[in-house]
Amino acid sequence: HSNTYGGNSLAMHMVRNHLLANLSESKTLDASLKRIETDRKYALTIYSRHVNPAVAKIHRALCGALNVVRAQGSTLDIELDSGKSIKVFDCLCGGGLGINGHNPPDAKTDVLDKHNPVINYVDQLEAKLGEETGLNRLFPAVSGATAVETALTLGLLARPHRRKIIVFDHNYGGKTLVSLLATAAKGSRQPFEPLYEHICYLDPFAPDAIEAFKREVSGGDVALVWLEIVHGSSTSFAPLPNDLLRTVSDERAASGYLIGVDEILTSFYRCERRFAYRGRIETPDILTLSKALSYFCFPIGAAIVSDSVFQTARQTNPDLVDDLKSEYRNNLGAHFAVHSLTQIDRLAIQDLSQTALPHITTAVNALACSSAVGRCYNEGHFIRYETRPPKVPERWKGAASWHLLVGTMIWWITRARIFALYDCMGLPVTSTLSDVRRLETALMRFSKKRPMSLLLETFAFQMLQRTAETLRHVRLSILHRKDR
Repeated sequence: HSNTYGGNSLAMHMVRNHLLANLSESKTLDASLKRIETDRKYALTIYSRHVNPAVAKIHRALCGALNVVRAQGSTLDIELDSGKSIKVFDCLCGGGLGINGHNPPDAKTDVLDKHNPVINYVDQLEAKLGEETGLNRLFPAVSGATAVETALTLGLLARPHRRKIIVFDHNYGGKTLVSLLATAAKGSRQPFEPLYEHICYLDPFAPDAIEAFKREVSGGDVALVWLEIVHGSSTSFAPLPNDLLRTVSDERAASGYLIGVDEILTSFYRCERRFAYRGRIETPDILTLSKALSYFCFPIGAAIVSDSVFQTARQTNPDLVDDLKSEYRNNLGAHFAVHSLTQIDRLAIQDLSQTALPHITTAVNALACSSAVGRCYNEGHFIRYETRPPKVPERWKGAASWHLLVGTMIWWITRARIFALYDCMGLPVTSTLSDVRRLETALMRFSKKRPMSLLLETFAFQMLQRTAETLRHVRLSILHRKDR
């Protein structure tokens, strides 16, 4: 299982090398893999056929604006389909929580070069996370999804006579079969249903959300309330309401359920606080982490639980709990995570976050007054905004929305030179004041855009890029003929 924010290349190269070493068709496979590496259009065709056609469609529409060929710190080198290369500042949603950015040199000097297999880094990570959170039992994971899987499983094991889990709408847990339970988007779950029948999804923004929650927990059958306080991708443009979170916290003692919090997106000053739950809810029983632990180098995550949850779950099923404790255990991954946590204070992430916050808030306030933007908000470094579609006849609205999505990404990447996708962005937690002001200026510029102008710019960009790509191929063909 490869995750989306660090370690993908490492994991995929391991898979590739294994296949080439063990399959009888390795020569044919090797040729296909080499073509994928050198022919981007062929790669997108294969990706569309076997993995995700929607993502491949977006890549084609952006004419190479997502073709990252090099990453260093918070800078990405992109090669457009026309052959033009551009440098952009990485504000990708997942990218903002890479402590020290892409390919940090200390990953080699402080981790790989000093790694000692005799040292138990997993125990070190457990102790460090225990100091951070008060939850002193670590269950390693290889991604956010596997951390959520383990967390949900432990929650049910620790309340063996209860079956129900409450998840709030807009939550994202992952797309493995168990983590899908914590993914409230019905469209993501539907192809795999039936999954688990004892899940209750509640709308946290409904006028009667608190009353609905109290009704659900009054029956005494709720084992776990699962929270993602800030949502990364949904139709929600606000964190979970504080009064609802206080109710979840206050009702725990009387109702006997556990509280689990997903901090994969939000931990370590991504959302201003060291953890998003602090100041909003009492200490949770279960916590999941991943992005910050990976150091953008190694696929690792963690579910951490209180000693009480650990002991009760183990009484229910000791073999399963022991398996979960060891299944994803990886000493090198734990070393990366320990180093990443050490860097948070060494790099003064908290101070950087506080410096950036006024600039981000000012820019987001400007967005709120824009004709191109509907709802928007920021939670620390994390920004979400809703682009308003242009006024067009009803039959063209679907096409207009698609082209506006593409056009917005094209504008951010090729004009503002900031890597941002869809409707969210995350300023890197190690951003300098210069980086912050760069984003602030770009957000101010975007606030003055009009939806129709974005559409027109999109068509112009696509036409110019495809013309340049055609001319490039013609030129290469002529040079190839001369060489022959």
